[in-house]
Amino acid sequence: MNARQGDKETRRQGETSIALFDRRLRLRADLRQTAREAASGGRSGFTLVEVLAALLLMSIALPAIMRGISTASRAADSARHRTEASLLAASKLNELISTGQYLSQTSGDFGTDWPQSQYTWTAQTADWTPTNNNSNVTPTLQQTMTEVDVTVKWGNFDNDQVTISTLVYPNNPTSTTAIQDAATSASGTTQ
Repeated sequence: MNARQGDKETRRQGETSIALFDRRLRLRADLRQTAREAASGGRSGFTLVEVLAALLLMSIALPAIMRGISTASRAADSARHRTEASLLAASKLNELISTGQYLSQTSGDFGTDWPQSQYTWTAQTADWTPTNNNSNVTPTLQQTMTEVDVTVKWGNFDNDQVTISTLVYPNNPTSTTAIQDAATSASGTTQ
C-alpha cells in the first residue's frame, strides 16, 4: 500500500464514522418522538388541568371586562346627553334673547324638534349690577343689566342638567322694553 491509498482509507473511515454518528443522533431523536407519542396515546390536545386553568382565568377576567364596558357605555351616554343639552340650552337662550321673550316665557320643552328625548328647559332672570367687589367691571353709569339663565334638564337626577347664562343690556334694541321705548320716543318727536 502506498501513502495515497492510506490517506484515502483514513478519509473514508473518518467520513464513515461521521455519517454513523449522524445516523445515531437521528435515531435517538426519532426514538424520543416515538416515546412522547406513546406516552400521550398518540393524541394531541389539552389536558383537564389546562382546561380548568383557562376557565378559572376567564371567570376572573370576564366580570371585570364587562364592568369596564358597562362603565364606558354609561360615560358615553352621559356625554351625549350633556352635549345635546348644552346645544339645546344655547339655542334656547339665543332664541329667548333675540325675540325678547326672556321676560315672559320661563319654561317649556323642545316639542317636535326633540320628541324622543325628555329634555325640558327653564329660564330665570335676575337684575345684575356691576360692583367693585364681585366684578372686574368698573361701573361708569349705574346701569342695571339682566342676567338670563337657561337650564336644560333630562333624567331623574339633580346632576342631569346644564345651565347657560348671559347678560342682557336693557337698551338692546331687540328687547321688548327697548322697542317700546324707542316707539314712544319716535312718536313723541314727530308730533
